[in-house]
Amino acid sequence: NMSHEIRTPMNAIIGLTHLLRRDLGDPAALSKLGRIDEAAHHLLCIINDILDLSKIEAGKMRLSPALIDPVDAVDGAVKLARRRCADREIALTFDPDDDLPDINGDHRAIKQMTFNLITNSIKFTDAGGEIRVTIVQQGPYVVIRVEDNGIGIAPEDIPRLAEPFEQVTTPEAKERNVRGTGLGLALTKSFAEMHGGYITIESTLGVGTTVSIFLPTIKSTVASNRTPEDIAV
Repeated sequence: NMSHEIRTPMNAIIGLTHLLRRDLGDPAALSKLGRIDEAAHHLLCIINDILDLSKIEAGKMRLSPALIDPVDAVDGAVKLARRRCADREIALTFDPDDDLPDINGDHRAIKQMTFNLITNSIKFTDAGGEIRVTIVQQGPYVVIRVEDNGIGIAPEDIPRLAEPFEQVTTPEAKERNVRGTGLGLALTKSFAEMHGGYITIESTLGVGTTVSIFLPTIKSTVASNRTPEDIAV
């Protein structure tokens, strides 16, 4: 009920804004409508993240696993993020290995996990920087990696970043005044664990960050028993 009551008016705001932008020709009005549209989409993303996290914490989130090509799901996230990267003058590359195995996964969740990681990288990468998305097979896992050459993360910040509402606190990050809730990594971690996988975070200040999503090619109890301590520093 909450999901319906919150999302429905937001979709109406976004839909009517699109209609007005189509029908109006005044540049000043179009600019204002563009800001409404951007703010509404940002708010809808926050609402979706909070609702998803609430469902996960209540044990009500259900995935729809099927035998899928992981490249397909990740490619969908890369395509969604290309415009944002272009607006920030950041190069975005996607380089999956050939002959990757299909996995038993939820297409929407894998797409969302990858998109969350790319948008995080965009926030902390300067114009002229690069974000590289790769997929490889590593033992019993298919590994989705999002690597950037942004400002990096301090070692003391890494262990807590996969917890809800936690964000980078370095002076460089604060100077950017980045909007966000600190939910993207927490949701990515939860979705990975629901697949029987886990995530790792590796970063060096001033050099960049790599976040990897490990998804089992075959569900394994070893993978599903990973704990927060497995997040790499």
